[in-house]
Amino acid sequence: MTTLDDLLCLWEENREAGIPVSPEDLCAETPELLQELKWTIRALAAVESRFGVISTQQEQDRGAEVTSHRLEPSDTVLVSSEYRIEELHASGGLGSVYIATDPVLNRRVAIKFPRWKNLTAEQSARFEREARVTGRLDHPGIIPVHALKSNQTDRPCYVMRFVDGQTLQARIHALHAGTLDSKPASFYDSHEFRQLLQNLVTVCNIVAYAHGQGVIHRDIKPANIILGPFGEVLLLDWGLAKVHGETSDDPASVVTDASDGNYFETHDGQVLGTPAFASPEQLLGHTENVTVVSDVYALGATLFALLTGSYSIGKSAFHEHLDRLKLGQRFSAHEVNPAIPVALEAICCHAMEIRRADRYVSAVSMAQDIERYLAGESVSVCRDSTFVRLGRWIRRRPGLAAASATGVLIASLAGAAGAVVLGQKNQELQSNNEKLELAMEDSRSANVQALQALRTLFDDIVAQKLGSQAELTDSDRAVSAEDSAAV
Repeated sequence: MTTLDDLLCLWEENREAGIPVSPEDLCAETPELLQELKWTIRALAAVESRFGVISTQQEQDRGAEVTSHRLEPSDTVLVSSEYRIEELHASGGLGSVYIATDPVLNRRVAIKFPRWKNLTAEQSARFEREARVTGRLDHPGIIPVHALKSNQTDRPCYVMRFVDGQTLQARIHALHAGTLDSKPASFYDSHEFRQLLQNLVTVCNIVAYAHGQGVIHRDIKPANIILGPFGEVLLLDWGLAKVHGETSDDPASVVTDASDGNYFETHDGQVLGTPAFASPEQLLGHTENVTVVSDVYALGATLFALLTGSYSIGKSAFHEHLDRLKLGQRFSAHEVNPAIPVALEAICCHAMEIRRADRYVSAVSMAQDIERYLAGESVSVCRDSTFVRLGRWIRRRPGLAAASATGVLIASLAGAAGAVVLGQKNQELQSNNEKLELAMEDSRSANVQALQALRTLFDDIVAQKLGSQAELTDSDRAVSAEDSAAV
């Protein structure tokens, strides 16, 4: 027998299938249920209308409407923005960066323009390549590029996120300002120095990421490292980057004239890089030998600047610096300040080895050694003395060191107390020995006196004995004389 529930289920199935059906058709065989079915259907419709319940058919209709506006993978979208220039933020060897405002999103951005006014095709291509290389690197330590503007009439530029921070170069200058070259060892334990050293670890990891993407920076230096107000560490200026697999048109000649003394800005021409931080293979024009360890050298030169407040090129002329590199001679940080920790000097020297094969094999290896130093551990390129290892062990395990020191102190106190008691016993024994010696001396004196008394007594007895014998002899003579007379 058909029930109301059966009719409702049948009505729902037809509705979901998109088949129109009336209550009269459903109740053809059960007319007695028609009124009740109509009332129930009206009630369900009221509930759906009140609470926004959408039927399956309605969903399909709306889905078709949305699908008609869905973008396909081959579609293109044109998004344009106008930026209002506010001020010049920084200018370097390859370009100038301006602060601008995005009026649509109401945010500040940075816009970089090339340094040259009349661009050659090569310079324009290199600038656009910088934007594309930077844009392909997706890392928190690399500023993202928002847009690239390039046409035949205007100067190219690209828009990127603006970070209001300080360069590592400025922080290094502030750290060393007002201090002498020969800084005390405590300088390298300061919070600011250790913080900048930790920031350099972050830079090493950024460089390692880029190397993993097949990109060599070739212009790492403190001026290209930004430290943000909230702990951000960013590596900028990828305009000289070398991308694995791309053909290179880098010059191979050597700089022979640096009379301007500008060793600390990026050069675009005979030398790709900044002379004070560029690797020997870059400075000598051996661009085919530029690899990831060339960036490691620049990281070592950056560490040199952090340690000394000066540059590895020293005060020598550029051609003298080149001659020194050709002879395999480098400038040691210990020559500037012997108080630099031995481990940091070893890390710096290892990163700045003249021969590429003698350097750290990767930026990660260098970062790991700096982290070991910050953690109070032994670094891979330096063997510490026993005293240094003991001091490091105490710093790493202060609780155990304190317990050991307490044990040593207790043992020392116990030893001292034992020494005091032993000293007292020795004094008592010495006093008793002195008393015994006095008693023995008295005994010896008494013995001598007794012997003398015995000897005197013996002598008196002998004398008396001899006296008696003498008297007897005289008497015997008298008797003998009398007897002779009588005869």
